[in-house]
Amino acid sequence: MEALGNENEPVTFTINDTTGYTSGSFTGWGGIFFDGMNSNLTENSVFTYCNIEYSGSSAITCVDYDHLMINNCILRNNQGSGISLYEDSNIGIENISITQNGYVGFACNNSSPLVDGFEINNNDGSGIYCSGIGSTGSLINFINGKVLNNVSENNGGGITLADGAGASFDNVQIAYNEGVNGGGVYCHMSTVEMNNVSINDNFAVNGGGIYSSYYADLSIEYTLISGNHATEDGAGIYSMESTINTINATISDNFAGGQGGGIFHFDFDASTQTIRNSILWANTPDEIFSMIEKPVVTFSNVMGGFEGAGNIDGDPMFENPFSNNYHLQWSNFPDDFGLKSACIDMGDPIASYDPDGTVADMGAFFFDQAYITSIKENAISNEVRIYPNPVKNRLNVENSENYFLISVFTLTGEKVTENEIHNAFVDIDVSGLNTGFYTLVLHSKDGNLVAKKFIKQ
Repeated sequence: MEALGNENEPVTFTINDTTGYTSGSFTGWGGIFFDGMNSNLTENSVFTYCNIEYSGSSAITCVDYDHLMINNCILRNNQGSGISLYEDSNIGIENISITQNGYVGFACNNSSPLVDGFEINNNDGSGIYCSGIGSTGSLINFINGKVLNNVSENNGGGITLADGAGASFDNVQIAYNEGVNGGGVYCHMSTVEMNNVSINDNFAVNGGGIYSSYYADLSIEYTLISGNHATEDGAGIYSMESTINTINATISDNFAGGQGGGIFHFDFDASTQTIRNSILWANTPDEIFSMIEKPVVTFSNVMGGFEGAGNIDGDPMFENPFSNNYHLQWSNFPDDFGLKSACIDMGDPIASYDPDGTVADMGAFFFDQAYITSIKENAISNEVRIYPNPVKNRLNVENSENYFLISVFTLTGEKVTENEIHNAFVDIDVSGLNTGFYTLVLHSKDGNLVAKKFIKQ
């Protein structure tokens, strides 16, 4: 089956009469169903630029069917899920929106799809629900996406992983979700890998950001956990009988009505939770609350102090936490006087260095000393103006006549684009960049550099 629309003329699967949808008397149509168990379906199916809406079930359901590619589609206002996958339905998904469905946004059972580019929001249930894993044993991969404003009457407002599920999340924001336990993420007897993830402003009874229980295994790297709320315990992370390895995380400004504003740790074995090169700061009522055994914390900045090799208690000097900007400051770089984060170059000295070649910083975001060298916010840099910031499609650069080259780098130091400058005004296309923080560097002919940070929406 092929349904091939385009950006201006999408293919829409719907019904004419949707009047009963909001009242609950609506039955809809059956949605699209691929059954690989009871048929000989082997041809590749493609949905491109399609709107699939107002079904009485899930928009797309696959059972033991992996010959499907979905890209640039919107799945909305279905009474079931946006997508339901069962039994090795290892399909491919790119640039998809799953919104305002009556059940879980994305349901995955015993399958291992690849999802690259997604926004899952405003569904009546977990944004993502994963149970089990496909026969290949591969993790479910979620890359470059957002899970926002989903509300579950059960656990896991943003994401639920249960019963042996395994998933990885890379460059994903999980925000403004609500569930009983695990407002952002609920993990039970499952495996999770997180890299470059933001878990912010989620709400739950326990585990506002993350709730992990009973043999769950989590790896958390370069992740921000901020502004989450728990009416009881564990606003940032609630961990019970789980294995959690946290490296370069920032856990800040989370609020718990009970204990464990940053982390609530309940375990008989201290080795099950390790924290390294991380920041726990300004969580309420405390940074870490432990029952029975304490987690192992090293080379981390913990407000009020915490025992462990290399730990400190110093102001991290976040740029602007009120706008969820937890980058580190060093106002007079490279001079060591003035405003400098206590976390710069204070991570584990024998661990991997930061991408700029310096000793690892603490926290989710390192201070890039390679591309800020010789750059100060002085009169020269103030001449250059960039807007809009944040930006979606095109970034304008004014007063650039003294420079001949513009480069854009990720926070890990990867150059993603470069443009020559021929006049005082430059218009840069950034529409193809992933959502996140970037550094724009202007190069002058005499060797000076000016850097400006911007946010790509």
